[in-house]
Amino acid sequence: MEKQIISSLRKVQIFFVLSLLPLFSSCIFSMEERASFRLPDLNGDCSFTYVNLKGEQVWKNISAGDGNEIILLDVNKNVPFPLLVYSGEKQDAYGAIYPFTDKVTREDAFAASILLGLYSGAWRNSEQSFAQVQDYLSYFNWSAFMKDCRDIEDIWSLDRQTIMENIAAGTFMWKKSLIRCNIKE
Repeated sequence: MEKQIISSLRKVQIFFVLSLLPLFSSCIFSMEERASFRLPDLNGDCSFTYVNLKGEQVWKNISAGDGNEIILLDVNKNVPFPLLVYSGEKQDAYGAIYPFTDKVTREDAFAASILLGLYSGAWRNSEQSFAQVQDYLSYFNWSAFMKDCRDIEDIWSLDRQTIMENIAAGTFMWKKSLIRCNIKE
């Protein structure tokens, strides 16, 4: 009798554990996470853009300086995710590439714009899915690219199209002297 009770209790425990397993595994093995981006001190109306989980470019407006110092977005885990923020009448650009940074800065805007451009245009012109494009672009060293972009004084004068084509083709080599030859006139 005692063995039957213990056996029944074990079955109930196993059933309970197995019934909770999908709940825990969906949290543990989720391919998505929530990222928080810290904005710089901005005042007034701002807009920001990113590519959502479906590969669609999204634009949103916020009022900076009234408690909106953080932007929360759902992103795919272990995949570079660009965010661009435009502020003021001049539409000054600020950017970040998560997970390499969560701080939105003017210095990272160019690198974020390159990645956003690749995401928003490249996969629509190919036979690959958005997930395949994300996977391919995750092999590029975005952290080093961001670091090097910060060192170039007039980064926005570089030929963005040539840089994006070279990254997409897998032929991009960061040699500042060669990149500067591609400066738009």
